[in-house]
Amino acid sequence: MIATMPPKKKNELSLKRKIDLIQESVDKKLSQRELAESYGVSKTQVQRILKRKAEFMDAFESNQSPKVNVEQMY
Repeated sequence: MIATMPPKKKNELSLKRKIDLIQESVDKKLSQRELAESYGVSKTQVQRILKRKAEFMDAFESNQSPKVNVEQMY
């Protein structure tokens, strides 16, 4: 019998947590791996957040979630 692993649960961060992650990357100079471990997300998700940091910062300042085009994410 082959044991199968259940699919990993995707951990989506709130806008506030994304802003916290961005600020920690700048203030504490943490690596992407350290940020991923600290926030319980993948390193790829951290990379995507940091790549889009201006968008998230603007959304946070205007107090609304960014509109995401799914095709642009991949």
